[in-house]
Amino acid sequence: MAAPRARAAQPDEIRIDWATYNPVSLILKDQGLLEKEFAGEKIKVRWVMSAGSNKALEFLNASSLDFGSSAGAAALIAKVNGNPIKTIYVYSRPEWTALVTGKDSPIKTVADLKGQRVAATRGTDPHIFLVRALAGAGLSEPAPGCPRRTSSWCCCSTPTAELRWNAATSWPGPGWIR
Repeated sequence: MAAPRARAAQPDEIRIDWATYNPVSLILKDQGLLEKEFAGEKIKVRWVMSAGSNKALEFLNASSLDFGSSAGAAALIAKVNGNPIKTIYVYSRPEWTALVTGKDSPIKTVADLKGQRVAATRGTDPHIFLVRALAGAGLSEPAPGCPRRTSSWCCCSTPTAELRWNAATSWPGPGWIR
């Protein structure tokens, strides 16, 4: 007969990320659903903002989070690189990525990106989306001198002119109109 499994001690706190690219986290946080769920067990919920899948995965790898959210490409790259992540929930919304520009931008089509600077975090789903969109328009690379790495998602809340990018890849987030 097998011995009964030892039960892990109940945590005092659960650390979970929230992110503008993760609508489920926004709803959970906004409505206090996890706080309500764990109130009876006296478990505190601490929300940690992650600026992108790569940041959530860094937090998980550093044990700064108990639960984090990530898009598929970033999770795959993290797993391949040996990060001990475990998928416990999948929310699929394949049209979550968009190419966005400022409202007065002359860029109206993907072909208009020829020679332009486009913000994207390499190795993320939006980066893969950008590469595929460029290939579909017969383009291969953004303008010379485009930064090899950019800060995740900052392009969504700041006008692109201030960042000297002509377009950005992102989940449009609250306030963006496609």
